Amino acid sequence: MTMKIKVQLIKEEGGRFAVVVPGLTRCLSHGETGEEALANISELIPAYL
Repeated sequence: MTMKIKVQLIKEEGGRFAVVVPGLTRCLSHGETGEEALANISELIPAYL
């Protein structure tokens, strides 16, 4: 089963990216690129749940 979860990708000062999951308290990650940040959060979400 595939679950869809909304995330918010934010470009930070300095060019790095943050990604947060509004529906999951304190579930966030970072990356040097948007793709890296999204990959990081995709690994974190199952562990969070």
